[in-house]
Amino acid sequence: MKLSIGLLGYKGFIGSEISQLLESDRSYIVRKIDRELFADKEIRNFNFDLLIHAANPARRFFANSNPEIDFKDTVEKITEIINCFKYKRLLLISSLSCRTQPDSIYGKHRLICEELAHQNNGAVVRLGPLFGGYRKNDTLHDILNNETVYYADDTRYCYANIDWVANFIVNNLFLLYDSKISEVGARDWITLGEISKFVNSRSVFIGQNDDQVISSFELGPSAKEVFEFVRMENAHRL
Repeated sequence: MKLSIGLLGYKGFIGSEISQLLESDRSYIVRKIDRELFADKEIRNFNFDLLIHAANPARRFFANSNPEIDFKDTVEKITEIINCFKYKRLLLISSLSCRTQPDSIYGKHRLICEELAHQNNGAVVRLGPLFGGYRKNDTLHDILNNETVYYADDTRYCYANIDWVANFIVNNLFLLYDSKISEVGARDWITLGEISKFVNSRSVFIGQNDDQVISSFELGPSAKEVFEFVRMENAHRL
């Protein structure tokens, strides 16, 4: 019997990658839930074996500057999901910032989401910094475009390819659920300054250190794989 999976946030950065992989796996019946279907009675009455919530926005600067909007998009959203959807298990795709920046608006709101998930048959997957996919507006591209970077150059990121991370999540869905809280990303780290030097960027680094390092994940790829990504991105620009 095929397992039924509901996926919230299937159009998003990580959600779109997870969606493609789930739909190619014949052992699952996948229902993709967008804003139009969010209030659909049929969807809300369906009893999912696993409901994946990958719809929390990943805009840190926006969240910290717009706390009320971010609270609505995160805490109020997961509260509605928990109260209105039927599921056996809930898997929340979260952020490493819940541990590294718990005092920021971004980290605090997502930490509340994690706590709500744990209280309601849920588990949490925290993701570290990602590269690849369709996103072009991020710190890596700021460096490639010689723009100001609002973090210190000694900031350590455990960059991991989004394709690898999405594959790991989909291939280990129920192991991740049983773990209750997991951090997924690279097994090591590199600094933003090292990336800047590699591509001969003229970016200026200002601001505080923004270390985003996975606590312990030996299964992950090396963060140094990001060098090949920025090399290719830089070549396409020239």
